[in-house]
Amino acid sequence: MSKAYEGGGPLEEYTFDLQIGISIPEDKKISIGSITKAIEESDLNKQVFKQILEAIQEQEVLRLCGEKNRKNETKPCKRAGCSNKTIGTKLGKIQIALRKVRDKITNDIFKPLKERIDLKDKKIYQDDISILSVEFASKMTYRDANREGKRITEEFPSAHTINRRAREYGEEIIQFNESETNEQYNIIMADGTKVHGLHKRKNEVNAIIALDKNGNKRLLSASVNRSWYCIAKDVRKRISDNATLISDAEKEIRYALLQKDMHFQLDIVHAAREVGYKLWQDQIPREERKVILTELQTLLYTLKNSVEKHALDGDMERLKQRAETTLQGLKDLAKKVARLGCWRAAKFIRASANYMLTYALLLIKGIDIPWNSNIIERLMGEIAKRVKNKWMHWSAPGLEAIINLILVRYTNEATYEKFYHQVQGTDSSKFINIEVKICSVITYWKTQV
Repeated sequence: MSKAYEGGGPLEEYTFDLQIGISIPEDKKISIGSITKAIEESDLNKQVFKQILEAIQEQEVLRLCGEKNRKNETKPCKRAGCSNKTIGTKLGKIQIALRKVRDKITNDIFKPLKERIDLKDKKIYQDDISILSVEFASKMTYRDANREGKRITEEFPSAHTINRRAREYGEEIIQFNESETNEQYNIIMADGTKVHGLHKRKNEVNAIIALDKNGNKRLLSASVNRSWYCIAKDVRKRISDNATLISDAEKEIRYALLQKDMHFQLDIVHAAREVGYKLWQDQIPREERKVILTELQTLLYTLKNSVEKHALDGDMERLKQRAETTLQGLKDLAKKVARLGCWRAAKFIRASANYMLTYALLLIKGIDIPWNSNIIERLMGEIAKRVKNKWMHWSAPGLEAIINLILVRYTNEATYEKFYHQVQGTDSSKFINIEVKICSVITYWKTQV
């Protein structure tokens, strides 16, 4: 019995003859690569795979129907013909005759091989090669995925087939991810980006991630062309009542996601960028903008350094004083900017001053949160790397499927790998034990002169 076998029932063994002949001229030195290439070109793996399926099928038919052309009154079924089936896997495509049998009592017809092997009856390409092709497509274009896949087998799925599989798995992985993330989270981050769509339109990609107690990322939502208010309804149950939202200055994110007892931390990098943009809108000269932004950044980063220092020494009283000094400095800066006639920048600083300090005020209460949204900014980079080339134009369903695959892998690789192996079916490989025996017969020959 195989050591890897953990099932409760008896093992069944299927055997067949395997003979391999290889001839190598004695005056030639060959490389390992040439041997592996010769094995690939001989379709050895594919032929072994076909023989395994046929051996399993033959034993199952014998068990149900007995020997062919003999009456078997004790057997529950009788043969009922066959149908040809093309099966595409990582080993290539094979043609196999699927035997049919008829139940003598119910008169139902079924295929014994499908009772033992999980075959996708209406699909040529099985899940092992389909999920691999989609893995490629999540990192490169569909055509490139097809091209790279042909290095594995010439019978790799076409770009159109990979696209269809990506849509299927994109929907499945979100359901799988949601089943794996059933807890409530105290820290969430949200951001959005635009991607080229069809007919010169833009697709809005919006994503929300959460951090668990150990700081691990979890994808809560990734959708295309849905408003933040619709997204907020879907993720509400997975956000705790007193959670903290960390994002940039986009108001719609804050208005949609924030609830009564929640906190909001404005990424201080984005805060400085927003002030710089509003100063530009107010037509302030570049050199004057630099002076104002330097003063703002000095206030914000001095507080950041204090937070890091007092998080280690535990002096929360000094941190509280620093936070109060920073808040007053921001109010004074808003007045200064207003006197220069920069009403947009002044209004933003006044309205956002408290949000820039949230991480410091929460630390005083013993709650540690990030001061920036770098994690979700990096996530946006993962999206851009795959889907934001200028010549790419995406349909909303196709885009949503591919970003779901990308972001589940980025936020939680363990969940992605679990989904990958579940789809591929490799979790049942531990029940299989294969032993290969090859008897070598060495023949030497000389070329006669």
